[in-house]
Order: sequence, then structure tokens, then C-alpha cells
Amino acid sequence: MGARFQAPIGELTISASPEGYAHHSEVIEVQRGLNRVTLQIERVCGVRVELFDGETPIPLRDHGMFDIEAVDHDGGQSMSSSTCSHVSTPGVYRVTFREIVGHRPLAPQVVTILVGEMLTVRGNLERNP
Repeated sequence: MGARFQAPIGELTISASPEGYAHHSEVIEVQRGLNRVTLQIERVCGVRVELFDGETPIPLRDHGMFDIEAVDHDGGQSMSSSTCSHVSTPGVYRVTFREIVGHRPLAPQVVTILVGEMLTVRGNLERNP
């Protein structure tokens, strides 16, 4: 993957955050002529959460709809959004869902996250009677 662009001489911040990789920024000094820069980026691992009511996807717009915690190791959450959570190290994790009004509680899910893997965890909601 590469990019070509023109920039004025001086200090420039270059950032990259492609899908499946950790965000990385670097400050460079642009010189006259052709400048070559290589960013070293790392693959991330973690979970991507999807909730469904039957076959209907439930949008997760709020942070804090689920928690992730390491099981029997020192790993932890390193970044999160409303639908994804990156973890600091591969291993076994417990994904716990917060209560969703009008639905029965979801059981926690224990998952194994491999190196460089974004594992999809699906929660199937049941409406309260």
C-alpha cells in the first residue's frame, strides 16, 4: 500500500489507520524534492460486536454497551468504540453485554482472540414477555 502527495517544505504529520491495524502517526521534516517515508504499523486484535433482534441488526451507537476482560492473563482493552474493542494481547477474554431495555440479559461469551484477529461476537437478543 502506498500514497503519493505533494506537501510544502517543513514539518508534516503523517497518519495511517487502515482497517485491522493500530493507528500510527509520525512527524517528518519534508525536504525539497522526493521524500520517501515508511510507516511501521501493527495488526490489532480484538472483538467486533454485533447485536441482533431476530434477524434485525441493532445499531450500537453508545460506548459502554459491552465490556471485555482478560481471563487468566494480564491482557486488557487498549482501544474501544461503540462496536469494537482492541486488546493488548491475544488470549481468552470474557465479553459481557450491558442490559438493553425491553430485552432479556445476554449471557457473557468467552472467546479466544488470536494474533492479528478481529473476532466477531454476535449477541442474539430476546424480547421480554
